Amino acid sequence: MPEPIVRIHLPLEFSGGRLLDSNGDEVRHPLAFPKFISNTTVILAVELFDRELQPDLSWRLEPHPLDAGDTWSISGACSRSADPVPMFTHDPAGVNLPGDWPDGTDADPAAGRLTFRLRTDTQRFREIAAHPVLSRHCSICIVSGSATLLLAEIPFVPVNRPGNESPPDDDESAGSRTTLNGLSGAVILADAQGKPLPSEGQTITIPAGGGSFAGLLPIADPVTEMAVADETWGDCRYLDAAFRQLSFRGRVRSLRRVSLETVSIDSGVTGNIVLVPIVNGSELSGTSFVVAVGAEPAVAEFALEVASGTLALRRDTDDERDTLKDAEGSVTAVVLSVILEVQP
Repeated sequence: MPEPIVRIHLPLEFSGGRLLDSNGDEVRHPLAFPKFISNTTVILAVELFDRELQPDLSWRLEPHPLDAGDTWSISGACSRSADPVPMFTHDPAGVNLPGDWPDGTDADPAAGRLTFRLRTDTQRFREIAAHPVLSRHCSICIVSGSATLLLAEIPFVPVNRPGNESPPDDDESAGSRTTLNGLSGAVILADAQGKPLPSEGQTITIPAGGGSFAGLLPIADPVTEMAVADETWGDCRYLDAAFRQLSFRGRVRSLRRVSLETVSIDSGVTGNIVLVPIVNGSELSGTSFVVAVGAEPAVAEFALEVASGTLALRRDTDDERDTLKDAEGSVTAVVLSVILEVQP
C-alpha cells in the first residue's frame, strides 16, 4: 500500500508570519501546531493574509498578494539542536503543482496561496522526533528566494511512525516530561432521558440504536486534522498507530452524541477499535467506546455528554478490545465522516 499524502493548511499573517486559526486569532497552543509524521509525503498549503482588527473585535482577513515571478523555499529544523542539519526541505520541483491546493484547485500567489511538496523520510527527522526534548523545539521556515525574506517561522510537532524511531541525540539530556491537565466541570454519560449509561470496569454499554436524541443540532466534519488523500476513499482521516487522535475545533458545548462513519483500510481485516475521549486535555477516567470497523462503510454512534470544553478522541491500540489488527499489528480505521450533535 502506498504511503499516504497528508495535506496541511497553514493560514499565516504576512506581517510577522503568525499562524492563524479559522477566526483569524493567533495559534499559540502546542496542541494546535501542525503535526508531521515520518516517512510521509506532505503537501503544505500556505495562505498569507493581511489582518485588521474590527470595531467588534473580530478580525478582517484579506489575501496578501505575492509576486508570481518570485521563488519560495521551506525547510524544517530544531532550534535547540547543536547540529544544524535540516529535518526536511521541500522538493524544488514540487512548488505550486497543479491541483495541490486542499480543495483540488491550483495555488495562486496573487491570492497569497503557495503549495510545497516535501518528504519526512530523513534520518534527521526520525532522530529529532524520537527525542522527548528536542521534538518540542521544531519550526518550519518559509523564505522568499529572490529577496531572501523570511515570510514565517512556524512551530510544528514531529512524530515517528511506529518502528521508525531513532535513539535520542546526545546534545541534550532527555530527562522526563510531565503534563499538568486541568479537568473541570462535570462530565456525565447518559441516555436521552438523562439516565446514566450502564458501565462495568472500563466499558460503557451503548444501547442498540443509540437511543433517541430528538432536538439535537448536528455539526458536520468538525475535525481539525487535515484530511489524508487516500487512493480508495479520497479525503478522509486515519486512526491507527501513527494517526492516533481526532481533535475537534474550538470548544464544544452541550455535546450529546458523536457519530463516526468508518471502514477498514484493508477489506480483508475487520474488527473493533477502542476510542478514549479526552476533555480539556485529560482522558475521561474509566471511559472508552468500542467501535466496530468493517469491510464496508458503516456509521457508529455513541452518547458523550460534555458541558463545555475541548474534545479529542484517541484510538487506544494497546487495549485488548482493539482487534482491528493483522499479523503486523494495528490496521488503519478510515474515518470517512464525523458528526457531533449538540443541544441547541
